[in-house]
Amino acid sequence: MSTLTIELEDEILARVRQYSKKKQVKVSDILSESLRRFLLMAELSELQDKLDGKAAEFGFDSEEDLFDTIS
Repeated sequence: MSTLTIELEDEILARVRQYSKKKQVKVSDILSESLRRFLLMAELSELQDKLDGKAAEFGFDSEEDLFDTIS
């Protein structure tokens, strides 16, 4: 495991510390999980963009068009 130093706004750090105390979880665990979720959502968004482009190539302009075709 590696160490990373980051700067946070005071308000965000206070909220993380408050949540950490409330849930009895380490601040680093909260931040690690938050980063994991952020990266997952970013990756999913990139995949969605790629799929939207492919769908458009086949004439699907929206998810509704696709669902109507396969339903």
